[in-house]
Amino acid sequence: MKQIWRNLNSAVTFKKTLYQVFIPKLTINGTDITSPKQICDVLNDYFCNIGFTLAKNVYCSANDFMQYCSSLVKGSMYCKPVSAEEIITIVSRFQDNKSPGFDNVGSKLF
Repeated sequence: MKQIWRNLNSAVTFKKTLYQVFIPKLTINGTDITSPKQICDVLNDYFCNIGFTLAKNVYCSANDFMQYCSSLVKGSMYCKPVSAEEIITIVSRFQDNKSPGFDNVGSKLF
């Protein structure tokens, strides 16, 4: 869990970074790409499509969880699903004048 927060903070931190990452060359399907714009486009395309690409390879049925949870568990808890609109409404009520916490994620990010 700590590593997830470290990665998230490094990606969306409000602090200025002291270094920049430079990728001089990418090799895609045997072709070398050295143009910074083309490298950016290739990385953008990859990260924009990776979720869809991975999802195509995963089969999941509507009742898939039943094979793991075949019977009720006494004392278990159920949370009603929420909609995106409910979350947006709650987050939009956050005050913008508060400083970010230890994790450096402020309400402006939300």
